[in-house]
Amino acid sequence: MKNYKTVSDLAEALQSGEIPADVVSPGGAAQMLGVTRQAINDRLHHGNSLEAWGAEGYILISVESIKLALEKKRTSGSKGS
Repeated sequence: MKNYKTVSDLAEALQSGEIPADVVSPGGAAQMLGVTRQAINDRLHHGNSLEAWGAEGYILISVESIKLALEKKRTSGSKGS
């Protein structure tokens, strides 16, 4: 997760295109993946594949990285079938 010093810096990065426009909160990511918000928090703190940015307690997660994680989850689940 890339951390910014202030929320203003985070907003500026979002406006400049440094951060993609299609982002969600950790709660939104959890809902999309069908996991708890704590599971998302654990993923963010243990260096996984979710692309995220944060500042002062605010976290934004890339919808594209969530879609990739969801596809990986579906693919790994279908291997046992």
